[in-house]
Amino acid sequence: MTTLSLQAQQAPFQVPLWPGPPPVCPRTGETDIYHDDNLGTLIRDVRQPLIEVYLAPRPNPNAASVLICPGGGYYLLAWDWEGVEMARWYNEMGITAFVLRYRTPHFEQDSCRSRVALADAQQALRLVRSRATEWRIDPHRVAVMGFSAGGHLASTLGTQYDSGQPTATDPVARQSCRPDALILMYPVISSEPGVAHAGSFENLLGKTPSPAQLTRFSNDRQVTPDTPPTLLIHAADDDLVPAENSIRFYQALLRHHVPATMYLYPDGGHGFSFARHKTGPVTRWPQDCMAWLEWIGWK
Repeated sequence: MTTLSLQAQQAPFQVPLWPGPPPVCPRTGETDIYHDDNLGTLIRDVRQPLIEVYLAPRPNPNAASVLICPGGGYYLLAWDWEGVEMARWYNEMGITAFVLRYRTPHFEQDSCRSRVALADAQQALRLVRSRATEWRIDPHRVAVMGFSAGGHLASTLGTQYDSGQPTATDPVARQSCRPDALILMYPVISSEPGVAHAGSFENLLGKTPSPAQLTRFSNDRQVTPDTPPTLLIHAADDDLVPAENSIRFYQALLRHHVPATMYLYPDGGHGFSFARHKTGPVTRWPQDCMAWLEWIGWK
């Protein structure tokens, strides 16, 4: 039986991010997983961070892949709504997908809040690249997609990364954690009052963050010429995470001459996922996303 036919029969499987307890703020216990009639599986108070792997049955010739960060205000993860459903959609396009179960800062101590989710995202990207041959992906075509607070995590990963430790004995640690592209869906970006989603920043930084913390995690202020090419998708009537978040990140990308595309739809609200319950232009975002992937040569 060929590798391809094996992959065609391969069900999603989970891979722990760390070989043992996470080196950053480990905690023991069970992750809280429950069900919502509208959103499906929801996850909070993550204790064992992992990726759920969705291998494309017939991989795209470009061998592109995507790491998906579900949203939930840094309090929970909309696992099905903004994770599993997206992974299956990517598989239909021949793109392997990884859904990230990252630790939710709300449940961590103040000294750890700002560190755990980013540490998990960085480790996930390193892990994916370290197993690129096994999973038949191109280690230089790994995008990161994030929704709402997951979009904040994705944009943090896209502006706060390193090239790995070339001399490390651990093959995972040798990998870069810089995404090759970003897809940000109604993302939390700015910490500025009136623009910020206050709940996400309180869960990430606590009730009394320092000015330095607010600046560090206001990701429009962290863009450089090395920030990856980015697609931004937002609705103008989003009353939870204002579209100004995407606009500011887009403008920062333009200032630094980073390839950037933004779709700002007239309505759609927040957290629309595939926009199945919406009407109008926002329902076309999957086609617009596919067109962008074709434009960057990934589809």
